[in-house]
Amino acid sequence: MTLALRITTPMDLVLEAEGLAAVRGADASGGFGIWPGHAEFLTVVGASVLSWRAAGAPWRFAALRGGVVRVIGGTRVEVAC
Repeated sequence: MTLALRITTPMDLVLEAEGLAAVRGADASGGFGIWPGHAEFLTVVGASVLSWRAAGAPWRFAALRGGVVRVIGGTRVEVAC
């Protein structure tokens, strides 16, 4: 099982990635990690850095000016900025 990540703004689809092993982010309570099979999750993030990686691949990064992160079905992570 892997994760799919989608980052969107009101104007555009910024990123669509599949086959991910992990996604990391931070909200007001601190840092969090999302792995395949993660429980349903919804949080608001401020200005922060979101990171993700496929198995055996280096971490990749995106700067966020704020938004909402949602985990759906333990396999999809959606970020609306």
